[in-house]
Amino acid sequence: MSETEEKKHGSEYVRISFPGLVAGSEDARKVLLQSCQTHSFAYLDLGTMASVLEDAIRYTFPTFLDQPGSCDSLEQCRGVLIRDVEEKLQVHFQKTRETWSTGEGQTDAVLDLAGQCWEAMESVALTCLSSLTESLGLGSAQDILAKWGDESLLPEGSLGNSILDIFKYHNDGTKLSNLGAHFDPGFVTVLKDNGVAGLQAWDKDTGHLTDLAIGKGEAVVILNKGLETLSSGRLPACLHQVSAAPSTRMSMVFETRPNPDKFYAET
Repeated sequence: MSETEEKKHGSEYVRISFPGLVAGSEDARKVLLQSCQTHSFAYLDLGTMASVLEDAIRYTFPTFLDQPGSCDSLEQCRGVLIRDVEEKLQVHFQKTRETWSTGEGQTDAVLDLAGQCWEAMESVALTCLSSLTESLGLGSAQDILAKWGDESLLPEGSLGNSILDIFKYHNDGTKLSNLGAHFDPGFVTVLKDNGVAGLQAWDKDTGHLTDLAIGKGEAVVILNKGLETLSSGRLPACLHQVSAAPSTRMSMVFETRPNPDKFYAET
C-alpha cells in the first residue's frame, strides 16, 4: 500500500450496533453483510461491552508492560499474548478448556482481565462470523469451528486456534511502518485500540487506502482469507497494515482461526 494513495477516514463508514446483532436484528445483520461485501471490513458500536476493553487497553495492560521483568519470552499458541513489540517482550495467558494459566509470578488481576477481554472479543468475533455465514447459508460460527476447529478443545471451550493479541507499539520515530500489508489467515479479526491512529486497510469499494480510526465505544471487524475461501469469494479478505503513529499505540486483536491443516485440506 502506498502512502500517496487517496484516503477515506473512519467517520465516513456506518456503525453497526453489536447489541443489535446479538439480539438478531435483521437490519443490523443486513448492514453488516453489505459493509463486509462492499469494503471487506465493518465498524461496530459495541455498547456497554466497550468499557472493560477500553480500560484494559488504555490503562491496565500498558501499566503491566511498563513493569520491569513483568514479561517472559513464551511461544505463541491459543490464548492471550501481550507483546511489547519494540522490546520483544511478551507474556502468554493460555486457555485450556475453561481454565486460564500463565507464567510464574503474574498477577491474578491481570490474568482475570485477560480472560474478560478474551471472552468479550471472542463474543464479538463469533457473533459477527455467525451473522455473515448464516446470511449466506453457510451455517453458524459454532458449526464452522466445530467442523474445522482444534479437537483438543472440549465443546464447551473456545473452538479453533483463536488468539487474542495485545500489541504495544512505541512509535519512537525509528520505523515508517509497524506491520506491512497482509491478509489474516483465519475467518474474521476484531480490532480495538487506544485511540491512536495506525490501522489502515484497502477499501475494496473505493480501491484506496483507508485509515481505520477506532473511536470510543467502537471496534472494527475485518474479513480473513479463510472466510473468503469458505464463502467462495462472496466475503473477500481485507488487506491491511499498521503504519507508524505520533505516539504509543496499544492494539487488541482477536483472530478467529480454524485448524489450518484440517480446513485447507477439506475446502
